[in-house]
Amino acid sequence: MFETLKNIIATVLEDDSLRETLTMESDLINDVELDSLQMITFILGVEDAFGWRSFTRTWTWLVCAQSVPSWHS
Repeated sequence: MFETLKNIIATVLEDDSLRETLTMESDLINDVELDSLQMITFILGVEDAFGWRSFTRTWTWLVCAQSVPSWHS
């Protein structure tokens, strides 16, 4: 599974060297520096690779649910 995730990240960033340098401790935002569009592309790649269609719906709900309080402040 981790090899598949590394391949998806390397494809998204168009950097084959990431296949060798990514570790389980790598942070997608701070270490790999995925931007928001790349993160969405990564998530779609995970869905395609593993067939997790509900993953995006759950992830989107969590992001929106965390943002709601800030909308009403």
